[in-house]
Amino acid sequence: MVEVMSPPLLLYKLRVTLTQAASHRQLSHKPRVTDNSHTRLTVSTSKLRACRATEEDIRSGPSSASQGNGSCNWDEGSSKTRAKKTTETRSDTNTKTREITLAGKFKASAQRKSSMNTPMVAGTWSFSKAAVLKAAEVIGTNNAPGVDAVEAGINVIEDDESYGPCFVGRGGPTNAAGQSELDAAIMDGSLLNFGAVAALSGEFSRPVSVARRIMENSPHSILTGSGADKFAREQGFSPHDGAKSTTLESPASVVTECGPGHDTLGLLVLDCSGNLCAGVSTSGMAGKHPGRVGDSPLPGCGLYADSTVGAACCSGDGDHILKFCPSYQVVSLIRQGQSVRDACQTVVKEVTERWSSRGLQPFELSVLAMDKHGQVGAATTVSEYQDPLTQTTYGGFPYTMWKPALTEPEIVLQQVV
Repeated sequence: MVEVMSPPLLLYKLRVTLTQAASHRQLSHKPRVTDNSHTRLTVSTSKLRACRATEEDIRSGPSSASQGNGSCNWDEGSSKTRAKKTTETRSDTNTKTREITLAGKFKASAQRKSSMNTPMVAGTWSFSKAAVLKAAEVIGTNNAPGVDAVEAGINVIEDDESYGPCFVGRGGPTNAAGQSELDAAIMDGSLLNFGAVAALSGEFSRPVSVARRIMENSPHSILTGSGADKFAREQGFSPHDGAKSTTLESPASVVTECGPGHDTLGLLVLDCSGNLCAGVSTSGMAGKHPGRVGDSPLPGCGLYADSTVGAACCSGDGDHILKFCPSYQVVSLIRQGQSVRDACQTVVKEVTERWSSRGLQPFELSVLAMDKHGQVGAATTVSEYQDPLTQTTYGGFPYTMWKPALTEPEIVLQQVV
């Protein structure tokens, strides 16, 4: 606000100010007379700052006139120069504002891009390297969903008979009747969708793909035996020409061929959208009774995934694992605030203590987990493992993991704690 001045000075200032307002539009309001003796000029604070130099000339105008020959000596050229500078300053300010706004947009765009999750893949055992690598390749193609990556990764192992000694796929050991029966499951953590097959005929070489069809195309979640076979045919799956269905002389020969163990291929994937998916596949223990179902195709036992928390999968003696629902327990502990590693260790420790309290020796149990941030952890009761393909011996549970910073999957060893 401007001070109240005498009428002559007031009229002079009013005339000059109106002239400036017309040429530069610096006034936000027209002069308003409140009464006959007091007049106030209302201008915005920002405009007053812009006109401060001009006001100095206004104040000096009458003084210069009285000191001269009675005419007005106010330098209009100087005022116009200052006004031009003020306009240029405003123009520069507007340009900088646009630059700042544009920079903000680029920054927001970068933040949106950085908000995408860093993809992560982890698989049980050292032999899962090919599956992990395939899953990573799928994620890298147009940011494919985790479900696609899990299925494609597991298919690589299932459909290759050379992985039979790993107790996975159509090359795996047969049951007591010499028949190949496969278990597999997949869980999409974004909607908690689940699909599984149990005791699926070994004629079908990709059980996890059948499990996915159940998850997506069936009102049911688990199909077993001949019912699973029938569904697979209805969905267009055809028996593999090289399917293994040879009758063996005795279950003992199967155990000798594949060696002791209860390996299960488990795969966990965090995709670029932040969704978690888990998948498992196994031919089951050698020499099992026909129709036997272990932990692998059971939700919460062999696997579990919840994109708001984490995902987990298990490998080991499924007839005992399913009594404890370890995969669900691990995810539940992560939800309660435990780290991935601590959650795995807590569950395995509780299972071991409970088992030991009955005077029993610990059974084979390995748990692999991943949280929604891509942190990976594991726990195991396995003190030594020999990879059936490479014959490499590990002093614990070797699992495989991949992240974008790695040129290829790496093997991480989890020892008994």
